[in-house]
Amino acid sequence: DRYESGEFQNRIVSTVGWKPDIEKFQEIRSYLRGSSLLEIGPGTGHFLAAAAQAGMSVLGVETSPAHRRIISEVWKLPVHESPIEANQLPAEQYDNVVSFNCLEHIPDVAGHFRAVKRLLAPGGRFFVSTCNAGCLVALIAGKWWSMYAPPDHVSIPTFDSMRQAGERSALRLAKIW
Repeated sequence: DRYESGEFQNRIVSTVGWKPDIEKFQEIRSYLRGSSLLEIGPGTGHFLAAAAQAGMSVLGVETSPAHRRIISEVWKLPVHESPIEANQLPAEQYDNVVSFNCLEHIPDVAGHFRAVKRLLAPGGRFFVSTCNAGCLVALIAGKWWSMYAPPDHVSIPTFDSMRQAGERSALRLAKIW
């Protein structure tokens, strides 16, 4: 409900404004390869818009109708509504798959990683940014940690669980920080 109410969108727009998030794109640009990018859970589409502005061929996969409207109407970018596990996207199509603050919403992380592996072109990159259940704040705050937010935060990984999910999915780990 909070994604459909506009609360989330207003928070993002108050921080970034209505311009592509060039700063975030530049932060990870050196890790990306090729010219195609799939963003899983692009939210308001600010990063996706920055990648498109940089000349990449982009697609978003977003379950929120409100976010899909923003991506298609504000940014004029393609967005798919079905989860990638539905196998509705072509295999080995994307040089890069990125996901920011989305993994905690996915109950089957290893299955999700296998679906990403299927979508990646040979030599493609999967870039994930998510919360870490093993971080100091999580250990101190416990159930009062802001990322512990049931019912939509269903999977809060640790360093080791991310590594293991990647290995089980035949993804080669490049870097975790």
